[in-house]
Amino acid sequence: MITKFLISEAAKKYNISRATLIYYDNINLLNPSYNHENGYRYYTYKDLEKLELILTLKESGLHLSDIKSFLDRPSHEESIHLLNRQNYKINQKIQELKKLQIILEKRTSLLSEYEKIEFYNDIRLNYYPEISVCKVDLNYNSKNPYEDATNRLKETLDASITSYGSITSKYGLCIDIEQLYNSDFNRYKYVFDYLSQHIDIGDILKLPGSYYVRCIHKGPYNMAHTSFHKLLNYINLHHYTITGDAFLVPLVDLWATTSEDDYKSELLIPVEIE
Repeated sequence: MITKFLISEAAKKYNISRATLIYYDNINLLNPSYNHENGYRYYTYKDLEKLELILTLKESGLHLSDIKSFLDRPSHEESIHLLNRQNYKINQKIQELKKLQIILEKRTSLLSEYEKIEFYNDIRLNYYPEISVCKVDLNYNSKNPYEDATNRLKETLDASITSYGSITSKYGLCIDIEQLYNSDFNRYKYVFDYLSQHIDIGDILKLPGSYYVRCIHKGPYNMAHTSFHKLLNYINLHHYTITGDAFLVPLVDLWATTSEDDYKSELLIPVEIE
């Protein structure tokens, strides 16, 4: 006795619609192979095995026309080639999803930390140990220096994202000390991202441990000069010596707010204290 399935039963078994099976029948991709004397057409187990193969190949990204061509002229060699090709595509998708997962997990962690950040209103002096950053210099011969640099940094970090994880908007900015002296606060030297672990990619820079005069800037990055002025005045007042480049580190950005007026960033200038 042949075990047979009505179209509704086959559809339910594989969680697809009756319309899908009717379409497969109309294009001769999968036809019910058992015709009963009552006029009904039924699927057999062999038909369902073929359906399972069709659904697997379709889920892997293969078009129905390619699946039909493959089923019409099956061969051992063609099967291996097809399955290897689709397996390669699936692995690519898996890597893309892993990248997305890492980015979202890292962003979720950062968003959770926003509530713990102390958004102080004064100017402070603190010592920070050596840190490593991955950086990309800004090219001012480019039409969009900042956008080009951040895109290049993102591409560099994406190369190792499965072990590190890139953040597309939260890149720090470095200002050349000479630009500070010349009151040119919006001509940045490079964009960077902190490295929580050593990875052999891009241009890695080790920033030595140092005292930093720091403050919180509220508002768009292009208005940070107002806060940098306050830091410079504070440094002059206390007779500190600037020892290196200044930094703008985003704390609250477009992942946490929709308005640049609500952005918060920390500005830091390394100094030597007497």
